[in-house]
Amino acid sequence: MHPAVVAATALLAAGLAAVAVLDGGAGRVLFGVAALIVGGESLRGALLRPTLDIGPDGVRVAHGLSRRELLSWADLDTAAVQSRNRRGATAKWLELDTGDRLVTVPAYRLGATVAEVLTAVESARPFPDGSPEA
Repeated sequence: MHPAVVAATALLAAGLAAVAVLDGGAGRVLFGVAALIVGGESLRGALLRPTLDIGPDGVRVAHGLSRRELLSWADLDTAAVQSRNRRGATAKWLELDTGDRLVTVPAYRLGATVAEVLTAVESARPFPDGSPEA
């Protein structure tokens, strides 16, 4: 996650926590839970770097705080940028398809644009057409 996104989510979590403390009504619980969720995502972004690592053996994707999964080049069928426009906001993510698994990584966790990451994945792939036999 880009450091500016980590800082922004940390500030948002602090603001939500302040509202939770100052609010005397039922909003206290709602803002408190929101502060915990946003703060957890901020902490995850600060501690879990990089989310996606491209190497000679394949693409390593971080899941949770301690687990990293290797998608070998031989297993990786396709990599693509996906986007969805909903209510005026566009969400983009990277899809890594192994045939039997689909791994998605949202754009805000990548630290670069999704198109740049896709280009890096495709250029690092030892067999650009996707098949190891070629």
